[in-house]
Amino acid sequence: MTSRQDRQLSRRGLRASLLERLRTSFWFLPTLLSLAALGLVTLTVHLDRREALADLFPSWAEDAALDAARALLSGIAGSTITIATVSFSVLIVALSFASQQLGPRLLRNFIRDRANQVVLGGFVATHVYCLALLTSLAALESLDGAFVPRLSMAGALVLGLLSFGLLIYFVHHVAVGIQTDTVVADVRRHLSRAIDAFLPDEGDEGEGSDDDATEPPDEAFLDAAGRDDSDVLRAGTTGYVQAIDYEALARVARRGGGRIGCPVRAGAFVMESSPIVTGLDVLDADEPEEELRAAFSIGFQRTDAQDLAYSFDQLVEIALRALSPGINDPFTALTCLDDIGAALARVADRPFLPACVKDDEGAVRVVRDVLRFEDLVRDGPGEIRRAAGSHLSVVARLLRVLGDLRGVARCEERRALLEEEARAAAEAAFARDLPAPDRRWIETALEEAIG
Repeated sequence: MTSRQDRQLSRRGLRASLLERLRTSFWFLPTLLSLAALGLVTLTVHLDRREALADLFPSWAEDAALDAARALLSGIAGSTITIATVSFSVLIVALSFASQQLGPRLLRNFIRDRANQVVLGGFVATHVYCLALLTSLAALESLDGAFVPRLSMAGALVLGLLSFGLLIYFVHHVAVGIQTDTVVADVRRHLSRAIDAFLPDEGDEGEGSDDDATEPPDEAFLDAAGRDDSDVLRAGTTGYVQAIDYEALARVARRGGGRIGCPVRAGAFVMESSPIVTGLDVLDADEPEEELRAAFSIGFQRTDAQDLAYSFDQLVEIALRALSPGINDPFTALTCLDDIGAALARVADRPFLPACVKDDEGAVRVVRDVLRFEDLVRDGPGEIRRAAGSHLSVVARLLRVLGDLRGVARCEERRALLEEEARAAAEAAFARDLPAPDRRWIETALEEAIG
């Protein structure tokens, strides 16, 4: 049967891809708040016309108060839209800074920051509320004479004060949010959630055992070289695979009485001609191309819906940019390396996704490309090792991290991989003409890592 991991990923996959598009947008939440503001105006005006709760609010002089109410609403509406414009400009400056210092792919973390969306949405909603109430005043005057809706005006004052508070909070939030430590901590939190969603707990048993996770894929179904179109299903579009519904693929294969291959995984880049399903010639049923294509979500960027490596890559990107000659900030690289090591320690003894997806009767239905522990080591500590250069402090910290991981991992294959990576890091440092104290420093760090 399909493992608990596969069931979780199938549920999260395509749905999470859509939710990610909504979370990483500046229009969705402000639109909802604006609609809520329109509903609030309708409700308060209705209550005012029925004179409900009238005794709770001060009375207004009929003629002068109506003009004052219009002036007050116009002032709040104009100031809030001005503040929204200034806040958006400040946010753009912060995004530009983050893009230059930390990497353009981290901009999505700022865009999907709920606080930024709430602040901008609050300003827009207050503006919409005041405009709608201004329009209602004219209608109320024609119906009820010089009538000032007390509850509605109180709502406008409250929203205006809340907007002022949001502005103060927004300035503080942006000032804190663009700091490197804050960004790294935010990425670390997203990575932690991705690990819990992507991999089972350490004590989880069943289909996600180490034996299944390390089972080599059947190359006959993954290799699409030389196959004709009757045997493979091609992507038909260009972009990154964001999510795959493996349960849907298994259902199609079971209905056809065979097994199929999935040579791509979430995070892979595909072209229109890239094969995404192979082995269709073994199915007895007609090729259900539309049903198979619906199991793949392909977009213009990677997401963390099913792509655990993407969350690791964000920390790696910050570290590599910090080690570049243009920025030369090894302390940020050390912070990222510690977080990468902590994340790898959480998965060092966890079984990864099995290469085979089985149906409820235990028959293999899908053979797929899967993420492995060595992939994370190669693209994480391995990339930092190759970029460390003359930063011996980074090399020494890398050796310590790899040594800690060897102490956590119980699988001999993974321990050997980490030892090999540690030796490669030390050899790269020894290749340079190091002074005797620096050489002893690295030698000691290597001995502690592999000892």
